[in-house]
Amino acid sequence: MADSARIEPAAEPEAGPARGPLALLFKLAWPTALARAGILLMALADIVMVGRYDAQELAYASLGFSLFVPLLVTGIGLLMGVMILSAQAFGADDHQEAGAVWRRGMPWALTLGAGAAVLCLFGETWLTLIGHEPQLAKGGGQVAHMLSVGVAAQLLYVVCVFHLEATRRPLPGMIAMVVANVLNIALNWVFIYGNLGAPELGAVGSAMTTSIVRVFLLATLLIVVLRLENRQRYRIGLDWANCGFWGPGGWRAGARMRRLGGAAGASIFFETTAYAAVLQFAGYLGAGVLGAYAIAHNMEATIFMVALGLSAATGVLVGNAAGAANPAGAAQAAWLGLRVVLGVMVGSALLIWAFSDWIAAGYTNDPTLAARAAPLLALIGVAIIFDGAQLVMGQVARALGDAWGAAKLYVIAFWGVLAPSAWLFGVYFEWGGQGLILGVTLGCATSFVMLWLRVRALLAEMSAPPGKSELTV
Repeated sequence: MADSARIEPAAEPEAGPARGPLALLFKLAWPTALARAGILLMALADIVMVGRYDAQELAYASLGFSLFVPLLVTGIGLLMGVMILSAQAFGADDHQEAGAVWRRGMPWALTLGAGAAVLCLFGETWLTLIGHEPQLAKGGGQVAHMLSVGVAAQLLYVVCVFHLEATRRPLPGMIAMVVANVLNIALNWVFIYGNLGAPELGAVGSAMTTSIVRVFLLATLLIVVLRLENRQRYRIGLDWANCGFWGPGGWRAGARMRRLGGAAGASIFFETTAYAAVLQFAGYLGAGVLGAYAIAHNMEATIFMVALGLSAATGVLVGNAAGAANPAGAAQAAWLGLRVVLGVMVGSALLIWAFSDWIAAGYTNDPTLAARAAPLLALIGVAIIFDGAQLVMGQVARALGDAWGAAKLYVIAFWGVLAPSAWLFGVYFEWGGQGLILGVTLGCATSFVMLWLRVRALLAEMSAPPGKSELTV
């Protein structure tokens, strides 16, 4: 299957519109988008089910996840080098190297997971230092402690998913995530509420369920990877003598993988912490503004998952072309992905604008909160367009091997523009939620413009004759 899906040379566009690449983009994108959306749906199910159980338990769950999620997301970013290098090796028809990247990625993920788990074990200490009252710190710390059990499994699962997606086999990851969501809801019903004779554990039960489901995801994808028909071509297997830190080349063999992942992890860290800061600004403006902004932000995050799937698929195609030393194919995939993402984001923005009142009413039974949220939903559509566009451009830059150039632009866009603008318009000028979203829009637009220029320079560099490079990182 992998061999038959090789990217076509760029010499073929004159045959007509890029229906072949477009079809391949969607073939890769829709299962990837569903797999990413499954992560959001799992968290949503946890929050809803714990919230219906007890409001105090919901507070514990929220605090525990507030410590865990940044560690998990940053860890996933640090593993992004696995996808980039696997896609490039696949494009270069170097299947053994693609398999070697997987083997190096597994112990690296285990190391990252162990480090994150240790930090989660001190959850109560961190929450106390932040300033939460002892009861909340203890409850949130217990949730973080239980979540620590599954973090390594989640990161090992990510390595398997990235390998499958980079070699154009995204369906197993999607199917596993769908089953995991069903399993998560069923186990939540058992352990949160104490059904079927199980102990009634509340928020801790939800965290325990999450860890169990993450182990299930790892076991499922590990079986898939180890049982691939062409695994011998990739030299896939639990041959630890050839893995990561102690195999051929040792630690140095994974240096480029970690460097690319470090850049992606830094980019994700700067972006997520900037959005977290805006959420804190909304809290300064009162519970009403916080609730309304949270609804608008959740809608943006939901649509973002669609853009995430499209951008991941675009990155795979660009990486394949880069590995095959096909600059025209890389450019074709990059701009096709941008056009598709822009089309989907504009369509989503129009739908949100047209049905903002209905969407707000669907989030809450409180008419006052719904009335506050509806105009913010109408505004968030503009931010969604730029957010999706900057996401795909960032993924393309990383797929082209740009280690830290794009990461520097994320610092400028999200902490130089987004967070300060949100504070300026939302808090200082007292424009409320509308001001916060204006700041978010400006930050995303800045990120898109800078990354678009960066990608143009990278593609020009890729096409330039040897010795003619002027690109600086």
